[in-house]
Amino acid sequence: MSIFENGKVYEKLGVRPFINVAGALTFYGGFIPSPTVAKAMEEANNRACHISELLDRSGEMIAEILGVEAAYITTGGIAGLVLSAAGLLSGNDSELRRRLPDTEGLRNEFVVQGSNKSAERAYELAGGKIVYAGQDDHCTYDQVLESIGPKTVALAEYFIDPANIGEQMPQVLPVEKMAEIAHSNNLPLILDGSANCRPTDLFLKLAQSGDLVSFGGKYFGGPSATGFVCGKKDLVDLVKLHGPTSIEPENFMTFGRGYKLDRMQIVALVVALEEWFSMDHDQRLEYERKQLTVIENRLRNIEGVTTKQVSGIGYTDLSLVIVVGPTANKTAEQAITELENGYPSIVALPAPIGRWKPAPNEGSIQVRPHCMVTGEEIIVAERLRNVLSS
Repeated sequence: MSIFENGKVYEKLGVRPFINVAGALTFYGGFIPSPTVAKAMEEANNRACHISELLDRSGEMIAEILGVEAAYITTGGIAGLVLSAAGLLSGNDSELRRRLPDTEGLRNEFVVQGSNKSAERAYELAGGKIVYAGQDDHCTYDQVLESIGPKTVALAEYFIDPANIGEQMPQVLPVEKMAEIAHSNNLPLILDGSANCRPTDLFLKLAQSGDLVSFGGKYFGGPSATGFVCGKKDLVDLVKLHGPTSIEPENFMTFGRGYKLDRMQIVALVVALEEWFSMDHDQRLEYERKQLTVIENRLRNIEGVTTKQVSGIGYTDLSLVIVVGPTANKTAEQAITELENGYPSIVALPAPIGRWKPAPNEGSIQVRPHCMVTGEEIIVAERLRNVLSS
């Protein structure tokens, strides 16, 4: 009998599961799929299909949902950027596809704002060279123009929602200005959409704002190792040439051969996206607000501890920020460590600075509700109270 029969898979592997209030981060496994997504994955697992056909049809469905020309599913947001860079660097030339990541003598420069550094390594993995415009703390329109040269293949931008830019964020040219510069120079704009799927109108606007836009699937309920690229059809077609199912003559492996997806992941991503755009997000937020209120109520009257429900921190539309002051029994850092090491284990992170201004000797714990399952808010509330009051 297999050791994995009768459940408790993590226990039998010697891995400790935890309650995730840190968010849909890669190293924490992303989202827990909804029952609808989980059922779709199970159904896809029971029958085989041609993956290339599934990728094509799934891309068409994503494009229809987002109102864009084309889309292609990848193994995550960063993988989408790597394959986008590969497609632009090699174009339709099969010999250049064989050369990557060797781009010597090619147009291989990606212009990135110096004040908006994020995923440039993705472009380098495909063979790109990064040219930074401006400085670390600001970038101007003219500085981007001056950075464009004969070897420029694209402009690249990490999207930051203006509503989420705190006072300590550097000056960043908005997407509209970067697109204007790119198109006036007959260059494409690659956007790293990353986690910007909330609210859905921002998701739609961003998907339609670049020539190639990459998103991570884990942020809207898809599997952690999924994402997609969307945008102009001719450019998405170049991305597809480097996909895992695109085998060149003589069985040459494409650049993206190692970025392989199984049918369950592909189906799950499409179902998750469809569910994301059909759900009542006001109702979802109201439920999450109630979960956070349960936790907040249990933390009242603890010395040195205050709480506040906050919207718009990073990719999370609702969070509980627990501020741990100098008169508390322990620091926020100590509390976070104790939460993770205790039972049941709870993984939390500090709140990013920008939406709150810490006083001297203050720390914070951020509780993101979107990865908790029903009932876990009660456990989190009790553990937090015990840790912070002892």
